[in-house]
Formats: sequence, structure tokens, C-alpha cells
Amino acid sequence: MSTNELSALYLGLPEDWPVIHVTDDSSIQTAREALESADVVGIDAEWEPYTKHASASLVQIAARNETRTCIVLLDFQEVGAPACKDLLQRLFRDKAILKVGFGILMDLKAVATAIGGEGAGCVSVVQPYIDIKTLHRQLSASSAPGIGKDAGRGLSGIVEAQLGLSLDKSLQCSSWGSRPLGPEQLQYAALDAAVLLMLLDSIIAAALPGKALAAQNTERQHSTIDGEGTAPESRAQPTAASAAELQEATQLWGIRLEVGGGFRQKPQKPSKDKRPGVREQFRQDSAGSEHIGHPASIPWLGSGRPDAEPRFICDGMTEGLARQLRLCGIDARSAPLASGRQRYQAYMELASVASSEQRVVLTADTVFLRARYIDQAYWVRTTNKRDQLQEVLNAFNIEVKEGSLLSRCAKCNGTFIPRPLTKAQLPATCILSEGVRSRHDCFYMCSNEKCQKIYWQGNQYGNALQNLTARVLKQPPQLHFA
Repeated sequence: MSTNELSALYLGLPEDWPVIHVTDDSSIQTAREALESADVVGIDAEWEPYTKHASASLVQIAARNETRTCIVLLDFQEVGAPACKDLLQRLFRDKAILKVGFGILMDLKAVATAIGGEGAGCVSVVQPYIDIKTLHRQLSASSAPGIGKDAGRGLSGIVEAQLGLSLDKSLQCSSWGSRPLGPEQLQYAALDAAVLLMLLDSIIAAALPGKALAAQNTERQHSTIDGEGTAPESRAQPTAASAAELQEATQLWGIRLEVGGGFRQKPQKPSKDKRPGVREQFRQDSAGSEHIGHPASIPWLGSGRPDAEPRFICDGMTEGLARQLRLCGIDARSAPLASGRQRYQAYMELASVASSEQRVVLTADTVFLRARYIDQAYWVRTTNKRDQLQEVLNAFNIEVKEGSLLSRCAKCNGTFIPRPLTKAQLPATCILSEGVRSRHDCFYMCSNEKCQKIYWQGNQYGNALQNLTARVLKQPPQLHFA
């Protein structure tokens, strides 16, 4: 069969979509610039066939913005998978870039295996994400106009149903672990990523609410190749979706893909009476990596200000720790209340507040930590709130000064107004017993208007100050990590 006959039967890569083969540090930078400017990307991976544990040797990413589309081929065999970890993790978690895949979990597993070590954390969150396989199946089942019926042949079947041409999969099981890769292999890999964007464009044109599908587009997507084996080129390459259409598609079909638990070879399950609980299992998992449960960065250390103070946010499981930190004068706010919301929504808000306010999350919630909603999180291992306080002080190398003790509102984390108040200056809403009013002349009020809790230096103040001094100031903290 001639080249012209093959091009008429099989989908080809558009000539104006350049391919960037990443094989060294300079091409990594070129790829980074292309991906960071993208509005939408299609992601696929290749690995050596017939292996028990797939390890990606090539990751292909079709990246498109308003001005151009290009294909990035991250060659793990040439530049090393760890060198691409940061690039991929930023891409997977960038909420401004829509990610498109086709049953992407196997690809993510292969990428994690290739990176090793922290690979599971790199691929644990992909958002926003649209899975073409799932989306096409749902729309096809609902008989959505313009959505073709595939013949059950995976990606190639959907390509033929939507774009009118077949996808050549003859090189799927070629030797992807050998180098150098041939030009046919590079072309094949690039097309596997590019076709994801073409399919998304086709589905948006057909099924996005409020967007009418022209009659010629319907005919183009559902007609078969004519008797002479030719098909209009426009049928195979739909018009690129606009930024507004991509945003609407993201809101309608996009999800946050969470890959919990990492990708490890599953050990043989112990008997039920010996199976560790979730917390103990996380402890065992963490033993192999000193970074699991530790923040990747500490905001106040990277601020460049020598006087920058530690700032934390505690979730519901460490609320007692938050109060202990406030008693030491350390800024420790509580997480927003999660009542009436799904857990992942509470997690997302907790991560959002921590990121915007430059705080480190203190949590004992291993589900939150596994999902890697934020890199600024510390796993509190002890359970007693006083032990937790000492653990955090040691872990973050915090030296509590005597003058900082009892300098914050233990209830809301607010600071006190600069000067003490007399009895006459207390707000009318303040209710104090006559005994307290008669024995004390100076009062300290929280500056938070929603709180305005009143404190005074009574017996409890003296006992608390003595207790904190004995517990917190008795020994210098030890540095665990920086």
C-alpha cells in the first residue's frame, strides 16, 4: 500500500505541530516553557512491552495555547526520569492547565515507577483532568448528538468514531526501552498525545451545552470513508476549542484525580488480626522516605526576613495542639469548619488557606497527607497534645522566648490589644463576676472583633505560666530538618 493510501486511511500528525524531543538539560528548559504557557495538554506514556512492572521510558505531552500546539517527548532513558519529576508535578497540579488522558492511571503508574522514590507523590494529584475514555462512554450511552459509537477497540475505536480515520497502533508493542528511538516511533508517540486534543475538540464541538453543531460537522463525523479511500482532511482535525470553551468543558467534565496510596508492589496480605491500621500503615510507608510527612518547603525560612515568625494551621485532629502553640505565643490558626461539606472540599480549603497565608499544615490525617493536597504539611506523629507541642517545636527548630508565653488568645489565635483595659474600659458586652471585678484592675482583650475574649492575671494565669516555663523552656529544641 502506498504512502498516499496509508495517509488516507490513518490519522496523521498535523505538519504545523512541532515535536520537541527532550534529551538534555537545554531541551528540558524548552519543554518547561512550552508546558507552562499551555491552556490544555494531552498526556500519554510508553514503556517496554511484556514487563511485569511497567516503567515509563517516554512521556509524550501535546501542549496547546492560543497561538500554537507542540508535542513534548520527555525521554526518560536519555535525561533520566527524576530530572523530569518537578516539571511533571507542577504540570499535574497546575489548576490553570486542563489535562486530558485516556485511562491515564496506567500511564501514571508507569511514570511513578520510572521516577522511583517520590514518584508516587509526583503523580498523586492531577487536576483538572478529563478522561476521554470515560467521557466518550458516558456521552455515547446518553445518545448525545455528534458522538459516534466506537467499535470497542479502545483509543483507535474512539478516534475512528469521532474523527473518521483509523489510528495506526502497529508500533504499540515495539521496543520502547531501546535507544535510539526511530523516527517512526517518535511520530507514533507524538500522535498518541496529539489525538487526545483532537478528540477533546471534537467532543466539545458536538456535546458542549449551548454550542450548536453544524450539519456539515455531523455528516463529517458520522460518514464513512468513500469508495475511493479518501476522506476530507477537515474531518480528521476538528477546529481547536477556544479558551472559553475549554473553561466551560473543565467546569462541566473536569475532575480532581487523586491517586491515593502510591504505586508499590502489593505485599501479601497478613491475617486480619495482624493487619495494621491506617495510621500504622502510613508510619511503615513513611519509614522508607525521610520526606513523607514533612513539608517540602517552610515559608518563613524562605521569606528572606530574619524576623519572620512560624505560622501554622491545624486541622480538626490537631486542634488541641493549636491551643498549646498559641499559649507559647506561636501563630497557629484553626482550619475552617468542615460541617456540611464533603471531605475533599474541606481538604481543598485547608490547603488553599495554608498556601495563601504561607502556613504549614499540622495534621494527623494520613488520608490528607497521602493525597498531597499541599507540599507544606507536617505529619504529627504523637497523640498527646503536650507531646505534640514538643514534637513540633523540635521538628521546626522553634525556640520559645519567655516573653512570648501567653501572648496570644488561646481561643481564636488573635493578638491582644496593645494596652491593658481598666474595669471602666471593658465593653458593655463583657460579662464578668463581681469577684473578678473586685480583685483585678487590669484586663487584656483579644483584638479579634469576633472574639474579644477577656483575660486577667489570676491564679490560672500564674499556674499556666509556671507550667509552660517548666515544659517549654527547660531544654533547647533539636533540629530535625530545615
